[in-house]
Formats: sequence, C-alpha cells, structure tokens
Amino acid sequence: MKTEQIASMILVLMLVFITMPLVFADDNNETDDDNETEVENETEVEDETEVENETEVDNETQEEISIMGNSYGAEIRLLQLEKAISKNIARGNAVIAAYKNVSQDTSELQSIVDNLTLVLEQVKSTDPRSDTAVKDFVAYKKSAITLAHDFRTLSNEMKASLDQETLDALRAEFKAIKEDQKGDLKEMKERIKNRIQEKNAKELSELLGMDYEELIEQIQNGNLTKAEIKMQIREIVSNMSKEQRKELYINAKQFNLKREIQGRDFALQTQESIKARNDLRTQEIIAKVEAKRSARQE
Repeated sequence: MKTEQIASMILVLMLVFITMPLVFADDNNETDDDNETEVENETEVEDETEVENETEVDNETQEEISIMGNSYGAEIRLLQLEKAISKNIARGNAVIAAYKNVSQDTSELQSIVDNLTLVLEQVKSTDPRSDTAVKDFVAYKKSAITLAHDFRTLSNEMKASLDQETLDALRAEFKAIKEDQKGDLKEMKERIKNRIQEKNAKELSELLGMDYEELIEQIQNGNLTKAEIKMQIREIVSNMSKEQRKELYINAKQFNLKREIQGRDFALQTQESIKARNDLRTQEIIAKVEAKRSARQE
C-alpha cells in the first residue's frame, strides 16, 4: 500500500475515536485537556450564538450528539455540559460578588444564576442510558445558552452605567475571585478525561480486535499522547496484509458514516419532539382561551 494510502487510513482511524469538544462558549474560549471548550471572559458569562428557531438543532450540537449512541458517549456529553454550566454558574457568582462590592443591585442576575442552577440539577439527574438522554441534552443545553445570554446582556447593561474607576475595581475583584475558583472543577475534568479514554479504547478495540490489547489498555489508562497513538496505529497498519488493511479501512469508514448519520437522526428526532411539545403547548393555550371565552358568555 502506498504511503499516502496508509496516511489516509490512519486519518480515518483517528477520526473514529476523537471526541469533539462541547461548543458552549462564544469568542473568548480556551480548550481544556479533556477536549471541552471552557468559558473565559472577564466579567461575562458567555453564551453561544443565539438560537433563531427553538426547534432547530444547530450543526455544532448535531456533531456533539453523534457520539451519544452508547452510554459512554452520552455520559461524556452530559458531563461536559455539567462542567460548562458549573463553570458559568461559578463565573456568574463571581460577577455578582464583584458587582455587590461596588454597590450594584444584583437581584436580577442572581435570579438568572438560580435558574441556571436548576438546569444543572436536571443535567446531573439525567441517566445517560435513558432513551431521552439525547433530547434532554439538547433541551438543557439550549436553556443554559439562553440563560447565559440573558446574564451577559444584563451584565453589559449594568456595566454601561459605571465609571472607569468602578469598572477597574470590578475587573480586579472578578480576577481575584476567578483565581480562587481555578481548582473547583478539577475532579470533573478528570472524570470526563477518563470517560473519553474508555470510549476511545472501546471503539478502537472493536475495530482492531483482541490482538492489540496492550495498545488498547494504554489508551484506556491515558498513557499515550495522540501523536504516540497515531505512530502505533501507523505501525499496525503497515504490518497488515493488503486484505486486512482493506477490511479495516472499510470498517472504519462505515463506523464514521454510521456516527454521522446517527447525529442527523438524533437531531431530526429531537426537532420533531420539540415541535410536538410546542404544538401541545399551543393547543393547551387555545383550550384555556376558549374555556375563558365560554365562561364569559355564560
């Protein structure tokens, strides 16, 4: 097999077990070791691009839910969402504390953070093995993004009324609080990292078979970097017969295609579920209006 063909196969295999980050932040984000996007902006809780249609599942979310076809993938996404919301709550509390120190009314901001905390509790109680895990993930993510957007909008309005000296004090206070919170989510980051390693090992094991248990174990234990994994896969592929390489390539392509189709199917099912729920709400509202109208006529 030509070098470029081997490289192509390695790329396909690497795509099998690369878990994409959870898209939850806007422009000022940083990427964690567990492949999750973090929120990092001085005095604002970040949000994603606004959702124009309540029933719509955006491309990023569709990519995220494509791995939720098994309990490993579902647990990873729910943990990532839990971590993202937890970080937004921590950032929100830091903003509120900073505003209080410059004598600002923070009751509306606190109400938003309280609602975000309720969403967090719902995420924590979601069973990744449940048939509704994907729909719940999408719904909770949308709610969290909306609340984060509301918080940021209100925070920006409050900042606009402050003088520069107060703003400087606000930023300094927020920076100090943020430093104190750095280690709070370390345990959750480790849990996500471990689940990703387990998922990667499981899926690669299904493709390569039992002949490569040492490699699979090293991946599961997090002993190898991506570069080292790629190097070992290159060696494995190079030592295969032409027929073995062909079979492996086909299986890997089918795996990736199945995941892509699964993401689209999940998105469609979720959109239909949201639409049905909205239609039911509309019918309930109409029924209540009709009931009130009938009561007045009597």
